Amino acid sequence: MHRDTTRSTEVMERRRQRFLSRMPTLATSDVAKTRESGAIEGGRGMREGGSTYTTTINKRAIAPIMPPKGGRMKKHTPFFPKVERSCSDKATMLKIFLIGLLLSLIPLLLNYASRREYPTPPSGGAAVVLSGASTGIGYDAAVHLADDFVVYAGVRKEKDAEMLRSVGKSTLVPVILDVTSQDSIDEAYVKITADAAERGIPVWGLVNNAGIMTASTVEHHDVAGMQKIYDVNVWGVLRLTQKFLPLLRAQAGRIVQISSIAGFLTIPRASGYCSSKHALESLSDGLRLELAHYNVSVTVVQPGAVRSAIFEKSQSASQAKLAEDPRELKVYGHMIKEGSTDSIMAKADTPDCTTKAIRQALMDRYPKTREVVANIDGLPAIFAHYMKHMLPDRVLDKMLLSTFA
Repeated sequence: MHRDTTRSTEVMERRRQRFLSRMPTLATSDVAKTRESGAIEGGRGMREGGSTYTTTINKRAIAPIMPPKGGRMKKHTPFFPKVERSCSDKATMLKIFLIGLLLSLIPLLLNYASRREYPTPPSGGAAVVLSGASTGIGYDAAVHLADDFVVYAGVRKEKDAEMLRSVGKSTLVPVILDVTSQDSIDEAYVKITADAAERGIPVWGLVNNAGIMTASTVEHHDVAGMQKIYDVNVWGVLRLTQKFLPLLRAQAGRIVQISSIAGFLTIPRASGYCSSKHALESLSDGLRLELAHYNVSVTVVQPGAVRSAIFEKSQSASQAKLAEDPRELKVYGHMIKEGSTDSIMAKADTPDCTTKAIRQALMDRYPKTREVVANIDGLPAIFAHYMKHMLPDRVLDKMLLSTFA
């Protein structure tokens, strides 16, 4: 009887060893515990007549890999997800991607669905009044728009008028126009309407382009300088628009406002200019709503960095002011660095991009309410619009300070 018991124990031990050899390698502690448990439970199982196969193995150690009854042991890799779970994860990720894509397309679809058709320019010809045509954006627009319209290009000086006449286009008519003077606007109005009547064409479009910029911190920006910015960038637009609006309303014409990315993004040491463009944006929104009944389109063009004399004049004026009064340099010298905007202006676009946007705003059947053009330091300016509405203020502040200060 003792011999049979010993033989049975040896048989069961060999079976246990074969089973363990098929198992994935266990931790040393688990193997030790398994052997110890097997030695104890083996004898107990024999005495109680139980199954040594199920009692001699540490169940906690091998529970995840016990073979099913009546079947072979399946390969299992506990360190990797099951195939079914992987497919489920891929399906979930695909759903998330499709939902994100759909959400990103919703604004575009809504914009397309809500677009509005406006009357196009008369086939017999039409006149467009454009302010600030002496340099940069205004000059380029005046010269090229003269291929499609009779352009009354407003300038403040006679020498600038002569420069426009030298282009040699009969449809490019320079007019002395100072948007800060109501008398100058009235005189220009008389000349423009008389010439348009003689040509037999209506005054159909208005492009408010005249603008100025100065660089200074809010603390040291003189009030008179701030008033001058608003007098040109805001009140000048208001004066000129009010004067020509009855003609535009009668013809279901169009108005184009040359704003800037500064109309939604404030730049350090340019708060005066930026706040004036913010005001222009709001003024344009109100104008668009009020003129919707009369089919008068109002489009705001928001350029990034464009090669124009406005930046050179601003830098020159800033340097002269700092030389005359160094208090600002003493307090804010950490953000006043010579050449800080050189990289931005070196990558600035030509005025072709703004001219194209102005032309589309005047001629397209479905004009946009806003058009962001050009770039900022090589990055398309439209990204500035997205960042303004998506990034927290503190994050955007760091980006603006690193770029412009």
